[in-house]
Amino acid sequence: MTFRNGLASLLRPEDSVLVLIDHQPYQLANLNSHDPHAVVNNSAALAKTAKAFGVPTILTSVVAARGGLIFPQITDLFPDQGVIDRTFINT
Repeated sequence: MTFRNGLASLLRPEDSVLVLIDHQPYQLANLNSHDPHAVVNNSAALAKTAKAFGVPTILTSVVAARGGLIFPQITDLFPDQGVIDRTFINT
């Protein structure tokens, strides 16, 4: 294992992955702690940042047929990428 120091020790895109889990309309139904529009906008901003820096991104949903598709603000950024649609709530 090679250790890095200084600027070389910072997190790099090739050492990272972003997993966006269940960013679906159904998940916002009982959200009371944050404004739902802010959640969508912040999630989209995070996805845009990951794409700009070349961070690999995984998209998941849970029972999309019932819970809705992932926010289009996110999926539009990754048009050629499939979404992992799970049948169980727990990731």
